[in-house]
Amino acid sequence: MTKRGPKGKGVSIRGVHYATQKGAARALGVTEAAISVAKARGTLDNVGCRANHDQQHSEKEANQ
Repeated sequence: MTKRGPKGKGVSIRGVHYATQKGAARALGVTEAAISVAKARGTLDNVGCRANHDQQHSEKEANQ
């Protein structure tokens, strides 16, 4: 059995480096799975954009 090194190298999203995918997910208001999927697809710069947009849209509707 081989030993694994430190868990991951972190991730950079829209110019911000996060030490872990978990930290990035927490900061962006998405799941860790969303970060993993975006990383695999090569769309990290888009992750979390819609979640924030949907939240703002919901708040606008609630205030009307």
